[in-house]
Amino acid sequence: MQEKIDYKEGQLNIPLFIISMILVCGAVAWGLYDNVGFMEIMKATKSILVDKMSWFLIISINGIVVVLFYLAFSRYGDRRLGKDTDRPEMSTFSWIALLISCGASAGFCFWPIAEPLWHYYSTPYIAASGTPEALVVARSISLFHWGLHLWGLFCITGLCIAYPAFRNNRPLTIPGALHGLLGDKCMTSPWGKIAEICAAFATLVGVGATIALGMLLLSSGVRAIFDVDVTIYMQAGIMAIIIVLYTLAAYSGLDKGIKFLGDLNAYLCFAWFAYVLLAGPTSVLLDGMVETWGAYFGNLSTMATFVDASGEANGWHGDWSIFYYMWNIAWAPLVGGFVARISRGRTIREYIFGTLFVPTAVAAIWYGVIGTASQYVVINDLNNLWEVVQQDPAMGIYSLISAYGGGMFFMVLVFILCCTLLLTSADAASYFLAMLMCRGSLHPKPTQMLVWGAMIGVLGIIFLSFDGISGVQTAGVIAGAPFIFILIAMIISIFRTLRSEEDSKK
Repeated sequence: MQEKIDYKEGQLNIPLFIISMILVCGAVAWGLYDNVGFMEIMKATKSILVDKMSWFLIISINGIVVVLFYLAFSRYGDRRLGKDTDRPEMSTFSWIALLISCGASAGFCFWPIAEPLWHYYSTPYIAASGTPEALVVARSISLFHWGLHLWGLFCITGLCIAYPAFRNNRPLTIPGALHGLLGDKCMTSPWGKIAEICAAFATLVGVGATIALGMLLLSSGVRAIFDVDVTIYMQAGIMAIIIVLYTLAAYSGLDKGIKFLGDLNAYLCFAWFAYVLLAGPTSVLLDGMVETWGAYFGNLSTMATFVDASGEANGWHGDWSIFYYMWNIAWAPLVGGFVARISRGRTIREYIFGTLFVPTAVAAIWYGVIGTASQYVVINDLNNLWEVVQQDPAMGIYSLISAYGGGMFFMVLVFILCCTLLLTSADAASYFLAMLMCRGSLHPKPTQMLVWGAMIGVLGIIFLSFDGISGVQTAGVIAGAPFIFILIAMIISIFRTLRSEEDSKK
């Protein structure tokens, strides 16, 4: 075990705070002043990243999944995130509910309906578009985007942060995760500072993009329930209310507001999932779920390595798989850092099972049933779901409920679920950013949570004003690019830490 070194935890990291504010405020000011020019540059940057980095991302993220399987089943799996006597701080149910709420966020309400339909009508490989064979392929692609590779990014980031922090008394920060490479000067090293700035910026932009996605769902909910068109000014008003709610929840701490929201999300998700399963053709939906699992594992190698080298998919991989990878990389510092904070006392094996395999299993059930349900509506002409999704993807969930006879009660339930998922993600983001700004403090300053809670809300509105879904996608892709290199360094660092501890016991 390592002695505690004074990293000034709890003290505001003024340089990081100032630089982060300058970067974010500069991007916001630029976007407001020259919206069109800003989006053109962002889209051009995205195009370059997709063209030049796709192969590297594919290799890196597949490698991360392999590394996690190795760690889970290796001799390191029994190591504990903390002292050998430490035990988990919260129940397994609350832990898993919170990490899935944070990692999946509003995406679990948005994409399970829309994505299987898009891939069905525009299938990039294995089956011809619009054919019966394309139905299950489309669902398997959707599950792939929310399966092992997504959760692997979050899992490895959290592990790299949590192990040195709780085991060896390092700061619960990105530089602390690089201690195996940078040594005791990890917090003062220029490389550590660069990593910290990239993580803060990626988190801000990544969560801003996700907040924007959540706002689209809330706006669609207002239209579906109240038959009112939502303007950007109304969205700003809704966001102001959301900001107040999630900063209050973050202020109340992990054991109260944030934990309560995580548990509530689980119950609400189960309620509307059960309604779709029971109100729809139950046996058909369960059959489709099993088929989705088979196609996922059967097509996994193709899906995990597809880069469209021939160009026949017309840029599909850049709009979908690479977009998901880079958005999730941008989201990884937040989800990984937050999950690290709530995972003290668990073994490495338990941590990987809980943050990689369990969420993937939940996604397999979720996307198998909901994806089949959305395709069933379209194939059997129960309503105009496909037309709705094409015009406004965020309306998909409300149209699906309507197709299966769901009335106002379930419309409101889904609207509340979208709110609570959005609140949970924003809670986690403001908490993690405050923790980062306070040099890895487990109990960050409330004023920091308020500041960053407001900032990510403003970013969400700015992204919406740029270019709707396209603007959200572009922001996420660009923010994720730098952090992949830092993440690779963190993986090397944790292996050095694990081996160093092993050598010291010989």
